[in-house]
Amino acid sequence: MGPGGAACSLALLLVNNNDRRDYDSTFWTSESTLGSGEHIGCGNNWAADAKNEVYYTQAIGDTIMIVARTTSGALLGKAVYSVLSAYQGMTLKELLTGSKTTFTSAKDTTKSSGSVKGAVSWQTGSHGSGCGTNTACTGDLFMDFTDALVANADSGFSSDTTRIRLTTTFANSPAQTSNGHWFGGIGGKHVQGSWGAVYESAPSYPYCSSYNGYGSANGNYAGNGVANNAFQANCFSTPGGVEHRVDFAIYVNAGDAVALIS
Repeated sequence: MGPGGAACSLALLLVNNNDRRDYDSTFWTSESTLGSGEHIGCGNNWAADAKNEVYYTQAIGDTIMIVARTTSGALLGKAVYSVLSAYQGMTLKELLTGSKTTFTSAKDTTKSSGSVKGAVSWQTGSHGSGCGTNTACTGDLFMDFTDALVANADSGFSSDTTRIRLTTTFANSPAQTSNGHWFGGIGGKHVQGSWGAVYESAPSYPYCSSYNGYGSANGNYAGNGVANNAFQANCFSTPGGVEHRVDFAIYVNAGDAVALIS
């Protein structure tokens, strides 16, 4: 079966700067399709956001896969997870709009591959103890780490407000120490004191200073109505932050699709 084959049950496609699907977007809660994602299959022609019926009609099954690509369609990585038996009969929408749930085991490293941090011009520097003093805490939560998936998180990163449609248990790792200025994942909003952000997607993002983001201002991220935007110039661009173009697709019932993604 070719790269456009029907074996890939694409649920969601999130393309940077193509309307911001942050936590409060109806993209997550509505039962309606968007775009032509059903025709993409396993292919890499990701021109715009998409939501297919499988998001709200099809059980996710025993395997879920998140794929990251550049704007040109080049594969950055694929993260494959085994779904815990208690959640295999649920739709992805039920999970991402329900209560906070860790619904997979740790990433299957035998089926996963690639990296964001290792494939783009990743920047490093002091981040002001957003996640302690260890720069190893930066990277993409799905492609660069192995932690289990968490749906509809309402806590994490030691922040005052954390709401994220899809993140990982790395946010609550006891090995991390955080002053709360930290967030990351897909479909989120964040507040810590007088600082905040809303975003469609973000890497593990400790601040200030911060050095790596996805997409661009307003297109993929923005302030959260509080005094200080976690992406504002003196926190991000002034210390040399880079806006990486990283688009994401989420596939359900993905067991057969893993080998077809390239």
